[in-house]
Amino acid sequence: MMTKKEIRQHIRSLTAAKNADCKARQAEVVTQRLCEIITERKPKIVAAFMPMSDEIAIDIKRLSTLCRVVIPRITSHSDGQAEMEFFDYNTAEIGSGAYGINEPQGEDIVQPEQIDIMILPGMAFTTRGERLGRGKGFYDRYTSREGFRAYCIGVCFAHQILTTLPTEPHDRLIDEVIFGEA
Repeated sequence: MMTKKEIRQHIRSLTAAKNADCKARQAEVVTQRLCEIITERKPKIVAAFMPMSDEIAIDIKRLSTLCRVVIPRITSHSDGQAEMEFFDYNTAEIGSGAYGINEPQGEDIVQPEQIDIMILPGMAFTTRGERLGRGKGFYDRYTSREGFRAYCIGVCFAHQILTTLPTEPHDRLIDEVIFGEA
């Protein structure tokens, strides 16, 4: 089995090799399925993410027409530890943040127990719900917070679905994985 680092490198190279049209078609498939889930489950708050260049670009604006959407911002706590917090998605209040990711600029933090559905990016997933992130642990720590109860959905391109992933005891399985058709 490949190491986490090797898997991340392999997935990055596969993603870079995909053309923009293929990525856009897969993002549309994933966005459509997310819209269906939101319509079925009727959540009050959905936590999404602003995609990095190698992540599937779900249509957050479209999701926000169905429910309240919040997105993460990396913040520094008083102990100097960088953590992820969620704030309302508002296109007028998006700015460049940590790691070159667009982030919300609002001030009202949404508490973990308020989130009904969380959409998670990842470098790789299995259909069983295992997730390999970027290695910083932001989502692992957030989903472990007291009161967190959201239904977790991983989203990715088809080539990011693997049969197995190296896991550790702190890794939390996600509830569902949605990926675009190849």
